[in-house]
Order: sequence, then C-alpha cells, then structure tokens
Amino acid sequence: MAHASQPWRRSSTVPWRCYLVAASIFALGAASGCREIHGNERLALAAETFSRTADECLYDVRDRGFKYETSPNCTALGSVSRAFIEAGGDLPGAPCNYRLVGAQALTVAWSARATSAGNKKFMTLW
Repeated sequence: MAHASQPWRRSSTVPWRCYLVAASIFALGAASGCREIHGNERLALAAETFSRTADECLYDVRDRGFKYETSPNCTALGSVSRAFIEAGGDLPGAPCNYRLVGAQALTVAWSARATSAGNKKFMTLW
C-alpha cells in the first residue's frame, strides 16, 4: 500500500533490503576469482574422465591387487591428466567445480601411488 506522504513508494511483498542483499551476493559472485561457464563440454568430459580414472586406479591398487605401475588405469592417468590440462582445467579462470574435481582426482591418484609404494601397509600422515 502506497503511503500518502511518499507517493513514489510502491507496495511490495518483498522489502527493498532483500533486493539489496541479492544484488550484493550477485556482485560478490561475479567479482570472485572463480566463474562458472556453461557449455564447456570438453572440460566437463575431461574432468569426469580424470576423476573416474583416478578412482579406478585407487581401486586397482587398494582392492584388486595391482601395483601402480601395472594398473591400466594408473598408467592412463598421465594422458588423462594432460587432456584435463589442455581443456583448461588447471587455469585460474576455470570454473570452480572443474578445478575442484581435478584437485580431488590428483589427491586420489597420489593416494593410489602411496598405497602401492607402501605395499598396503598401514600408513599415517602425522
């Protein structure tokens, strides 16, 4: 309901502060270092392949009895990670979700390498 003393003010069910908060969140998201890019199928496929291959490498070493050097999934990680890098997955401006998938795949790959090197013995970091 418009006030008689403020004819410019319209009635609204959403307070103006909500619009201000939404605009601030949008501005912060746009100004952040990570941006989302829709339609980058090559990077999405490379990230998914890198993640899946790293997971399978860990399963090979941990559960299936392969050594890192003899696992087909582990030996494929070099070319799969290069494809991820060539698709732009390691660039600072790459979408955050793909960079995160790449970092997780790298961590899983190192875990597989350490598990293989440790001969499945109990290992701790600290």
